[in-house]
Amino acid sequence: MLGSYLFRSVCMEVLTKIPSQPSFAKQLITPIGSRGLFAIAWKRQNCLDGDDLLKVTPKTVIQHQVSREYAARKGTRTRKAAKKVKKVEEKRVFVFKQHRKLANLPYVKQRPFDDSDHQAAVDDVYFHKMFRMKCYPFDVAVQNLRETHHPTMYNVPNAPLYLRINLDMKYPNRATKCMDGWRSVVEMKNPFLLDGMVRPSVLAFCMEDVDYIDNVRKAGGADMAGGKELIKSIQTGDLNPDEFEYVVAHPSIITDLTAIRGLIKRKFPNVRNRTISVDLVAETQRLKSGIKIHVETSDREPDFAFIETPIGTLDMDGLADNFKSILRDTLPRRVANKDPRDFVISCVLKTPGNGFEEFKIELDGLLEEIISTKPS
Repeated sequence: MLGSYLFRSVCMEVLTKIPSQPSFAKQLITPIGSRGLFAIAWKRQNCLDGDDLLKVTPKTVIQHQVSREYAARKGTRTRKAAKKVKKVEEKRVFVFKQHRKLANLPYVKQRPFDDSDHQAAVDDVYFHKMFRMKCYPFDVAVQNLRETHHPTMYNVPNAPLYLRINLDMKYPNRATKCMDGWRSVVEMKNPFLLDGMVRPSVLAFCMEDVDYIDNVRKAGGADMAGGKELIKSIQTGDLNPDEFEYVVAHPSIITDLTAIRGLIKRKFPNVRNRTISVDLVAETQRLKSGIKIHVETSDREPDFAFIETPIGTLDMDGLADNFKSILRDTLPRRVANKDPRDFVISCVLKTPGNGFEEFKIELDGLLEEIISTKPS
């Protein structure tokens, strides 16, 4: 109330002192701000007589500010501005409805159920979940699948036969440490080709011997074999190593082969993959007739892994030899001091896409037999 009264009284006093002449500018009364700041300004341009030009610009400013006993904490606005995170719009990618449903499904454990505490079935017809899964010898399991795929039933006598090996990847004395997966090529005693499969191409770097190079090309089956001339062809760009799936080399040419290590990249021969050997004929045959093995692991189950690979067709002979070849490559990769029966959980034979029958293989005595016998 005191501020408004003071403002009105001063305005009246100023207006009474201004002469009523048309040469004077209009009065301007302007409120400044919203906190009680006011100003009255005027400008006198001419005098009353007109002889003397008085260029006087008086200005009277009357201010009034309401006092305030509170204020924001220092740095509050800065802190609040820092909290504001700029929203980044994510690009939405179109996903089909069925794919979106599959992505939202809960994780299904891959480790097979341990039914060792269940009792064995005594009848031919029983509930599978209430009794222990029956184990069969390998030959009997194959014969059962041949009967289900007979022309009078599924009518697929040449169906591909797949083997699934379930592995326990835990270390025997460490509860939290697990093995890593691996990749390898296993030579099949009885080679086969399924629909869609193609023989891999092999590039062989041999020692400087014409007869040896011809033997690797003809007997081993290498797609291309040679010596230092192949290295020069790769350096000049006449030969592309990416066209070959495998590269093998003789130990005597490894020092010259280091010049093109950057061009061969991950296919560079090494001892671990058995691509460096004195007998390139045998290694080439192994790669040409072998099957790729990939151990499937999961972050959800680091202590479990499995191998699923074809071992032939139902109408071919020698399936047992191919089965033992895969076990012979798998068992030596276990951790030291780990029992083979603890490493291999189970082995199952099945034919994907034709029925849901699968037969568990009896492993008692088979694992010890494979470990004790040396590969021929």
